[in-house]
Amino acid sequence: MVFDSGIDGPGVRGISVAELTAKFDRIKGLIFCCAIVTAFLAIASSPADAQTADPINGGVTYIGTAKCSAGGLGNSLCYSLSIQCSGIDGSGVAALPVQVKVTNPGSTKGTIIFVSPGGGSSYYDQSFAYGATVVNSVVQAGFTAVQPYFTGANGWTEGPAPNGIRSLACRFAALADWVATTTNPLIYQSGSAMCAAGVSGGSSAIGYALAHFGMGTGSTRLFDMVELTSGPTFSRIDHGCICASPPFQTTTGQGPLSDCYLTIGSLVDSSYSSPVCSNARATHSTANESLLIHDSILSDDPPFLNYQTVVVATFGAQNDEGAGVPQGEEWVSLVTSPVTVNVVADGAHLVPNSFDGALQIANDLNSACVLQSPNRPSR
Repeated sequence: MVFDSGIDGPGVRGISVAELTAKFDRIKGLIFCCAIVTAFLAIASSPADAQTADPINGGVTYIGTAKCSAGGLGNSLCYSLSIQCSGIDGSGVAALPVQVKVTNPGSTKGTIIFVSPGGGSSYYDQSFAYGATVVNSVVQAGFTAVQPYFTGANGWTEGPAPNGIRSLACRFAALADWVATTTNPLIYQSGSAMCAAGVSGGSSAIGYALAHFGMGTGSTRLFDMVELTSGPTFSRIDHGCICASPPFQTTTGQGPLSDCYLTIGSLVDSSYSSPVCSNARATHSTANESLLIHDSILSDDPPFLNYQTVVVATFGAQNDEGAGVPQGEEWVSLVTSPVTVNVVADGAHLVPNSFDGALQIANDLNSACVLQSPNRPSR
């Protein structure tokens, strides 16, 4: 039997079944070989092979107990710390005083670190209209709440450091590691969950911990679950500072939004020895573009983007800051492990300023902050 498809054109004969079968077998062989080569190349060039966790280059010094400031949750203990670290550039950044507020319900299901906006220079439970509602909810559910207060106007982003905020994010990474390992004082109960929640710049601190300090995967994993709200805002610092990228198509009902920084460029400036971000924004200069990309969460070297940590991202549909939603959604779009995305209809950039936003965050933490399998490696 001879088949003629009718599309061969003049002078092209039909193909017999035997010839067709032989051709098909050859094609299958080529496809199989190509599949093997493609798989091999994918493995050989996999970003995971090139990924190395940034070193903290320093650590935490415990100074002693401190008096908790008025406001927020009562029945808490406060501790004074000093964090000396320099991240990837080893530049000897000055020590930063930090106060940590710990609210322990007694028998704990896990520990949750709360990071406030900007450089984290306020307690989470006093940073929002319903911040105390969130923290009190998890405490009532049996979790230990840990709230760092990074001192100074710019908190953990205070530089200068050659690699800017990426290096300075070691302060949060060092703090998280200390919370998980300190026995004097004892904060984290072995065998329970370890989680974190941050808003805006606070979500960026967590984003760096996952992407560059390896705290979301493999042998360096620390967190079982994280909640990133209105960010991470430092996903692409080059986009935020140079302000020349097209709007990012968001999924929060707000359409395309610019990821140019409206209010937080000063935090980026403070992390370097010169106003790199402000200068770039004024002229759309790309002179420091490669530096800003390298120091971003979505850096060029590349970041860890596949996590064993459960990741929840929450955005407000009434965004009023500009960069939080597009920068956060760009990060979400590139994470290769599952991410749950929530949109709070009446939430603005500072989502816990709305009751519905606070309720969403509290419910996420209370339900998803559980030990993950495989178990977190001992530290």
